[in-house]
Order: sequence, then structure tokens, then C-alpha cells
Amino acid sequence: MATLRGSKEEEQPYTERTVHTYYPVTPLYVSAQPGAGRWKTLEDVMLYRNFPTASVLETERPRYYDIRDLRQMVWVLCGDVLITAPSSSNTEPVTLEVIACRCPELRDKERGNWVYLGIKNKNLSLRCTETEGKPTLQLEEIYIMELYWKKIPQESYLFVHSMEGSTSTFESLIYPDWFIATSSVPGEPVFLTQNRGFTSNTNFYLDPKDYISSGIFVPCSSRNG
Repeated sequence: MATLRGSKEEEQPYTERTVHTYYPVTPLYVSAQPGAGRWKTLEDVMLYRNFPTASVLETERPRYYDIRDLRQMVWVLCGDVLITAPSSSNTEPVTLEVIACRCPELRDKERGNWVYLGIKNKNLSLRCTETEGKPTLQLEEIYIMELYWKKIPQESYLFVHSMEGSTSTFESLIYPDWFIATSSVPGEPVFLTQNRGFTSNTNFYLDPKDYISSGIFVPCSSRNG
């Protein structure tokens, strides 16, 4: 149940890792870079003011992003294939789901973070397979949280996410040096390539779309402990 401003419940002291729900009418926006930029809602401002030591809402769930390449082409679902299209009011781009592999000992800090990628509200995940001896990108009908909770990392579904300036790259874990890419021609499928910097684009802008109405707060001090 939401805690209303001015109620007795709101005056109770904050307890570490207590679940809180705030303002069900307007969900909270959580920035991909906590503390950077402006808060998106009044509730967000009040939330941060009430708990100045809190960093972000930590929940085991995907993050959501709009994705576009350097040519402002977005990803569109056409049947069971991801294709590109120019960003416009007539285009319905997909929302990318991203969640990190929950096995920290398997992460390579030098290469980047290991992540699963999915399509929001479609129960589809991106997977690297081999077709006629060549790595290819496919969509599989499985929710990324099912992959996340498996005891053994599902390597064919994992990508190494790295930052290059303000853009992101996604390299196949099982096929090193093969990156998710888009063509310069609209309507072509999203694919894997080894040839970076030629006719294909392997750098993408990720615009966060994380709207949360509840979650678990963890003070900065306990995050580092």
C-alpha cells in the first residue's frame, strides 16, 4: 500500500532494505547514472531529499532502453526478425531489456559487463548461433529473466556490453570479435559482424526508460560493505 504524505506511517524511521511504495499515480524515474542530470518527477525529488544517502532502487529486474544507431535508425520487430527503420512518428520501435549475468566471478572487467538482451513485452531474447559455419543473431522465445535465474550462465545468450564514449557496443560472448550491428540500408535485419567501421554500424545509443513505482533502497554505505 502506498504511504500518503502526512500520514503516521511516513514518519516512521527508515529501515535498511525495507520495501517502500511511493505515489502510485506517478511512477518514479531512475537515471542510468544516479545523481547525474535533473530528477524527472516531483516524487523523485522528494524521495531523494528524504533519503540523501540512498543511491538507486536495486531490484533484480531488467532495465529498459530505447536503442538507436549512429544514423538514428531504431530496431523494429518484423515477425520474428529485428530490422532497422528510420526513427519517426510512424515507427514503433522495440524497447530493449537488459540485465547483467548474476555470476560476478565470470565477468571480465577489461572487456565489459556480461548481459542478457531481450525485447520488452515479447518474451524474446537475443541469441548467437552458428548457421552454415557463420555466427548469426537470432531471436528466441524465452524471457530474459528465465535465463538470468538459471544456475549455469547461458553463454549463447550473453553479450559483452562495453562503452565507447557515449555509445554502447554488444559483443557476442561465445564468438569473440563478433558484434551486434546494423546496416546503412533501412529494413535490413540486425546482425552480427566482425567488420567494424565499414558499411555496418556497431555503436548504439541507449536511452533509459526505467519507470519504477516500488523497490528496495540500499544506502551507499551498505552497498560498499
